Amino acid sequence: MAEIFHDPTAHCGIHAAYVLLQQCGGKGADGILFLSVGLIFINILVIELMQGILEKEETLRESALAGQKKESQLANYRDMQAIYERQGRKMHDYKNWIRTMQALLKKGDKQAPATLAERLTESISVEMAAVSANHMVVDAVLSNVKAADRYGGDFAISCDGEKFRAVVML
Repeated sequence: MAEIFHDPTAHCGIHAAYVLLQQCGGKGADGILFLSVGLIFINILVIELMQGILEKEETLRESALAGQKKESQLANYRDMQAIYERQGRKMHDYKNWIRTMQALLKKGDKQAPATLAERLTESISVEMAAVSANHMVVDAVLSNVKAADRYGGDFAISCDGEKFRAVVML
């Protein structure tokens, strides 16, 4: 409350009360002075309350932003967990394929393991071809870059202001 008296509004109000007091020439001066000072303190109180409301609103806004950030991080962690689980299942499948090939080789069969190895290599190539950055636009751009690289083409990206252009020239 001490900084209230440094407020220019309070000084203007006190000065106005003083001028009003002098113009009345002492008639009813006590009442006018009391009223003026009371209005000044009411103004100061309203200003303080408004500052408190604004600070509370800022705190609520920051809290809402923190909540959104937390939700975004949770969604990111869930996506990462899904990717790790999918990788774990693939690794399990690859190990089973390799064990099957080993068992077939021990039995003396050389054609079946070769066929399984080709299928495994094809499966891995398909998995490696898929681009996933967990962002639709980034996935599209990276897929186009990969396609341009695979077919010996050129890839150009331009960005001006809000427009984003990606061109693949094969």
